[in-house]
Amino acid sequence: MKVNRFLYLFYLPVNWQANMAGNPNTLRILTQAIQEKRCVAIRCDGKNRLVTIEPHVIYTDEHSNIVVGCFQKSSADKDDGAEGFWNAINWRKINAVFWLNTFFTPRIDQGFVEADVKYQAGLVAMVNTGNRLKSDRLTFQSIESSLEQLLASSQGTAIKH
Repeated sequence: MKVNRFLYLFYLPVNWQANMAGNPNTLRILTQAIQEKRCVAIRCDGKNRLVTIEPHVIYTDEHSNIVVGCFQKSSADKDDGAEGFWNAINWRKINAVFWLNTFFTPRIDQGFVEADVKYQAGLVAMVNTGNRLKSDRLTFQSIESSLEQLLASSQGTAIKH
């Protein structure tokens, strides 16, 4: 009887690596890769091959799953083209993440839209394309000019005591 308990206590499931999926360290590494615009190699549940990706965004979908929006470069089928394809990978399915010494530029010309509605509800991290900075500058310039006009008009109609 004691032998059975001993075996039960130290029993590891056959697919123990899959149970490690959803590790917070993988999320941290992917977030940093997005900030640095660095390619990473990942391994997903049930796959023996590593896949090279360019992570562009991490967000939560409508089912509250954390999703990595990426451009998948390797392990692409010939039908997908030589360049690769866009893929949305559930974070919990990622078993391992490996840094690569390859950096990427955001693929705006190949379909990445940072203003996509699906990212806005639960955005975790997004690659900086420079477009947001330009947009923010234009917004602040517009606000600044509106404030200047408001102040100029209020000075002309100020009540004198």
